Amino acid sequence: MKTIGVTGRSGSGKSTLARAMGNLGAYVLDGDLIAAGLMQPGSPVLNKVRESFGPSYFTEGGALDRKKLGERVFSDEKALTLLNAIVHPAFYGRIRDLLEGLETGPEAPDYAVIDAAVLFEAGLDALCDLVVAVICDDEDMADRIALRDGLTKQKALDRIKSQKAKVCDYDMYRRAGITVISRGDPTEMDSWAERILRIAKGMRND
Repeated sequence: MKTIGVTGRSGSGKSTLARAMGNLGAYVLDGDLIAAGLMQPGSPVLNKVRESFGPSYFTEGGALDRKKLGERVFSDEKALTLLNAIVHPAFYGRIRDLLEGLETGPEAPDYAVIDAAVLFEAGLDALCDLVVAVICDDEDMADRIALRDGLTKQKALDRIKSQKAKVCDYDMYRRAGITVISRGDPTEMDSWAERILRIAKGMRND
């Protein structure tokens, strides 16, 4: 089984590329869904978040107020570092365990795709045979984020600006094996998905 990591900033089109590979038979590990699973009420990760940030970031039912915490960490570097120190190790461990389960299972897929914005930050590139970075123009990303998350375009641009200070496109480009420039055309991502799987298929098992 070849493991392909797909990363990029929010709204870059990385998930569109991951889904396109999924449509070709790859097993896609959705980083957002996996992270959400780690943050369920009563989970060890969420308990640590509550201890570190306090009850004001939680609803009366014990669920995390994602919007409120997101606003905090996007504007506070120390808060983001603290949150990442809690979440990233658990995120890495969960994806590692899922990959091991896939590879040793009775019907292991030929390809597993990790769709994760924090692929490098969480150390997940160490689990990958190939890493793909998806890069996109800020204006296009803002339009996608605003539509997806119900934000004004300015708020989306502010979020991108905050991300950009922490996630450098050049750094992703330098560390990735393949860089895809997303122009918002889904058919272009379909073509890239085919090319990437062909490249992964031809890679040696070391």
